[in-house]
Amino acid sequence: MISQLFRPGLLRRLVSRTVGWSTLALIAFALPAFFVSNQLIVSRFENEARGLGTSADRGVTDRVALASNAASTIAGLPDISQLVQSGASASQFAQYLLPVKSRLRLDVLYVASPSGAVIGGAQDFPTGLTLPDELLRRAGIRAEEAWVIEDEKAGLTVYAISVVRAQDGNPIGFIESGVVINATVLDAITKTSDAEMVILLANTIRASTLAQPSTAGFPTLDEANLTTNARITRQVETNGQRFLGTFSVLNTHGQSDGLVAVLVPLAPLEDTQRLLGAVFVALLLFVALAGAVYAIRLARSLSTPLEALARTTDRIVRGERTVAVTQGAPDEIGQLQRGFAEMVRALGEREAALETTNRELGRANAELGGANIELARANRLKSEFLSNMSHELRTPLNAIIGYSQLMLDGIDGQLNQQQIADLNRVTVAGSTLLNLINGLLDIAKIEAGRMEIKAEAVEVDLAVAKVVDLIRPAAEAKGIRVELAIPRDLPPVHADVGRFDQVLTNLLANAVKFTSQGVVTVSATTDEGTVTVQVSDTGIGIAPDAQAYVFDEFRQEDASTTRQYGGTGLGLAIAKKLVELQGGRIWLESTPGIGSTFSFCLPVAARGILPRMEQAPTPA
Repeated sequence: MISQLFRPGLLRRLVSRTVGWSTLALIAFALPAFFVSNQLIVSRFENEARGLGTSADRGVTDRVALASNAASTIAGLPDISQLVQSGASASQFAQYLLPVKSRLRLDVLYVASPSGAVIGGAQDFPTGLTLPDELLRRAGIRAEEAWVIEDEKAGLTVYAISVVRAQDGNPIGFIESGVVINATVLDAITKTSDAEMVILLANTIRASTLAQPSTAGFPTLDEANLTTNARITRQVETNGQRFLGTFSVLNTHGQSDGLVAVLVPLAPLEDTQRLLGAVFVALLLFVALAGAVYAIRLARSLSTPLEALARTTDRIVRGERTVAVTQGAPDEIGQLQRGFAEMVRALGEREAALETTNRELGRANAELGGANIELARANRLKSEFLSNMSHELRTPLNAIIGYSQLMLDGIDGQLNQQQIADLNRVTVAGSTLLNLINGLLDIAKIEAGRMEIKAEAVEVDLAVAKVVDLIRPAAEAKGIRVELAIPRDLPPVHADVGRFDQVLTNLLANAVKFTSQGVVTVSATTDEGTVTVQVSDTGIGIAPDAQAYVFDEFRQEDASTTRQYGGTGLGLAIAKKLVELQGGRIWLESTPGIGSTFSFCLPVAARGILPRMEQAPTPA
């Protein structure tokens, strides 16, 4: 059964389509769920990362508050005021301040005079040590702002200052407390999470829970300051790990602010995403496998009776007619089996009738073949007759037209007006008959396949101007304007120049003949390797039903048109055949009473074929 899945047949189609549609349905429902779940996970992770960033910022802020509160508390102690007023020695200050410093978990604790000179401390200090100028300046501001963060050897240190006042409220000195922000402090801040923390000052790492982290992907302080809340969140890579970093500005109240980076490892997020993807793929494979098993069972129940019918059909095709059709399947397949058995019975009956009919058709085909031979012979004789008669008639007609023209030119003496009128009628009648004979000869040549087409590059504007100059006198005699709209930059067409002139002459002659007043316009355009020439008139137009056969031989719109305007109905037929022989096509658009537009297109001449240069006749 497995091998049947790889052979073309109904079983493979049913299984492949069932599995395919089941898989597509799963993908259609599960893929959006997968992406939504992934987005929820990423969003939750980013929210947690931002929360950790806020907690880290709060940890730094707490260190600042510790220093400020400690300084304010110590400055308010009566003993400190008494020590300052009594001019206590450095050892006396140290003896008092050391326990205070320990209880408050301070790293630095100094007592200074109103000028800022340090006069005592809970630790040793060099002679002449003074408080920072910025800190002294901020002593006069709000207590919450009287602090700075300095870059010390021990690490970043938060210094806070508070005024020591006498009993009368006058300032008598300052208390400066300080706490260090180093890697140990950062570890304490981030101990409840797996996040890492880095503090930079002047683009230099001053405290970090990572060993020598790279800051290549970190934002600059200026970038952070440009954001609304002075905080940027982005993915960075350092020490071979990828992190989601939250970078916020650390206000130091000094010359340069710092940057606090809280880095949350992306590994847990990526592990969760991989697990989600694995679950999705496993679910997809499970559904595909379950669908395949179900499809195989369903396909077998359908394909087994159908395969039996197929084998029966093969036997019938090989010529067996007494084949027993297996029946008994339920539902629609059983109906198919019964119908097939009935069809086999009817097929035998109809085959006998078909053999009888074939014998009769054989006799009829033999008779029809003989008739076709006679028709082909008659058509060939017609073409030969037309060709021979055309040649025979052209010679005397040319002689009649030629002698008539000579007599009109006065070669045989002066003629009176009646003689001139008679000779003009002879010339016109002879020319008309000659044109008819030429048309018949062209039709005969085309049907016999003897029409020669000598294709070359033809300049459309020159060829059109030449033909228009020939037609213009007849148009002006009827008061009709002939206008040209031929672009000078048209590419040459690949055509027989004589046949091109013949097609255009037929179309222009028809336009002038069927137009009593108005204008005949010749235009041309180029598009996609072809040049289209259009002849438009404001004549009587052509009825829609007549447009279907106007290009047929010896056909005009109706008998009244023939009587009023004359003609044999060969001009358009010849034009159509000549255009098609040159690789083009011809068509028309017409509205009765408004006018007609005949268009034909020819291929553009290939590059390298030079056009034959002709001097366009001068317009009349």
